Amino acid sequence: MDDLIQQITSKYGLSADQAKELLGTVSGFLKRQIPEIGDKLDGIVGSLGGAASAAGDQAGELVGAAAGSVSGAADSAQDAGSGVMDKVKGVFGG
Repeated sequence: MDDLIQQITSKYGLSADQAKELLGTVSGFLKRQIPEIGDKLDGIVGSLGGAASAAGDQAGELVGAAAGSVSGAADSAQDAGSGVMDKVKGVFGG
């Protein structure tokens, strides 16, 4: 795991702590997207320490919640737009 952290820090100019947090975030995302690999990822990322993994899980949850909110707002806007178009068509006989 140290080798991967070193590669991330040198390639992207991140600190070791930032690289660990990044790996925790990616791990959390992958565990939600592909639950069947969660135990394997826990084994790999577990060596980073619980704080990095927990931070990654929390960040992933926040991203998921934000994406759900944006999706819901887009659906509401689309529904509102459809209603406006129906009214415009009614006025102009369309």
